[in-house]
Amino acid sequence: MFALSCSELKHFCETVSDLRQKHGLSKTAMAKILGISPSSLNKLENGVMPRISSEVVKVFGSVLGKEAWDKVFEEIKGL
Repeated sequence: MFALSCSELKHFCETVSDLRQKHGLSKTAMAKILGISPSSLNKLENGVMPRISSEVVKVFGSVLGKEAWDKVFEEIKGL
């Protein structure tokens, strides 16, 4: 499980939502791809779910693209 600080979590959640929308995926479609419930994805995007599994992170990367995902982690490291 990954645990993020408050500022990292806020940035991560905003980025996940932005990237999902940029790729034209609904919350339901993205949740299905990730193997989580739409409710869990909603919690994640709203910063209510501070821990996510490494498997979900890997799937995010494969769905949204490595370049976009690398940018997310570079930005988080800079916080």
